[in-house]
Amino acid sequence: MRTMLSRAWIPALVAAALTLGAALLSTNSAYAADGQSAPVPADMPVNDVPLGAYLPWEFTGDYCKHAGMDQWQYVEKIVRSAKEQNIDTLWLVNIQVPDLQKLLKITIPAGIKVLPCLGEIEPKNHGFKLDEANPSTFDAPFAHYAEEVPEIVKALGEDKKGILAWVLGDEPTGATITLVEHLRKLFREADPERPVLTVNMWPQSAELPGKTRMTTFCVDLYPFFGRNNPNGPFTPDASRNFFTVNAQRLVEAAGRDGRSAWVMGQGFADVGGPSIADNHGSVTVLPGGMLCWRLPTLPEIRWQIWESFRCGAKGFLFFTLFYTNESQPSEPAISAPDLLGAVLKHKTYIGRTTLLDFQAEPTPLSEEASKTFSRIKPFKKLILSLKPTMTEWIQGNQYLKAGNFTSDDPNVNYCIIVNHDLERKQSAKLVVGVTIKSISDVLTGKPLKMTSQGWYGGNNSIEIELPAGDGTILKLER
Repeated sequence: MRTMLSRAWIPALVAAALTLGAALLSTNSAYAADGQSAPVPADMPVNDVPLGAYLPWEFTGDYCKHAGMDQWQYVEKIVRSAKEQNIDTLWLVNIQVPDLQKLLKITIPAGIKVLPCLGEIEPKNHGFKLDEANPSTFDAPFAHYAEEVPEIVKALGEDKKGILAWVLGDEPTGATITLVEHLRKLFREADPERPVLTVNMWPQSAELPGKTRMTTFCVDLYPFFGRNNPNGPFTPDASRNFFTVNAQRLVEAAGRDGRSAWVMGQGFADVGGPSIADNHGSVTVLPGGMLCWRLPTLPEIRWQIWESFRCGAKGFLFFTLFYTNESQPSEPAISAPDLLGAVLKHKTYIGRTTLLDFQAEPTPLSEEASKTFSRIKPFKKLILSLKPTMTEWIQGNQYLKAGNFTSDDPNVNYCIIVNHDLERKQSAKLVVGVTIKSISDVLTGKPLKMTSQGWYGGNNSIEIELPAGDGTILKLER
């Protein structure tokens, strides 16, 4: 999940922006195996809107010592903290089946679903040498997984109910995508009650829907690079554009034939070179170090959530509960010529750099995410039913961006409004389509006053005010 973008991201964004179309999402899409058998839940998009976070399992064994706990006491605290922060889904990596069996005994009573990327399944862990030009290179992996997958599903027994979907790999590329599609078929046969998915980097957002029959996809987008880091966007406009364009790209690619897209956003900072951290995981970068990714501001935390849903996503998770934020004072100073402009010359305090600290206590990042998750959670069913449309029932402006949607009711449309000013609140009059008779705020239930524009066509306008990075959902009745 830790990826460094090349400078090629700039022309890629331009090209993507020129090819965006309407994303016709549908929660009723089915992809029965080879079109020959009746659809089962494994053939459908995930029937939930996860509001979650990524948990690299290996950190639980390392970081529990900071809290003076054994690993499983620590895991119980992680789950409690996640629940308290309105996190309802945990995306797991580097976990083995025996630990997953134990973890499900904790997450199921807590009401938290898991998305396990099992160590036994992750293709990168097996060192397969795959070559699409040589089909025989797939024989051994296919045989291995044909035995492994049914055994895993059987071993988890009834506790599979705590699994929202199976994760088949972390950022697959190249020939591994072909292997992932074969894994999808094996899991469908072994566990028809659950879909599968992967998380992909943004360059694979068109490739994965084209080469697999998965019905849910997730793109990881970490838009807030450190200042002067040439590997990715670091100015406010570039960071926003990178996130929005690439969220739309996956929604559009998946939505052409009724599949769903999720976004995994940035809830972390990452440093390179020498640094130190205290017993809570608060990081200080030492001279010669750099910020690979900077810490998102609180408005940027809520903006990522709202912007994902405005773009048509059906789920959102943050990377990450934990990360590599232990002391590294002996790391060599950054010396690569193209990175010297990003190197810090003075000791720089960053703070706690993930959603939870070493004590498994919430940080300001997770507390802010929790507020937005709590507002969105009651409307999951509505979000699942919305389908993006190019019709502008409400027109946004420079700061207040509008995403328009149709719904299951032909007389009711919806609009998600998001404030793209990440430093200050914005208020504006937004133009409303002539066929709209009444508008209400879904989150508050309050009606919005429509005022005539005095135009020949009969358009009205509404007044909207949103804090920096915040959003809301409007119900439009015709």
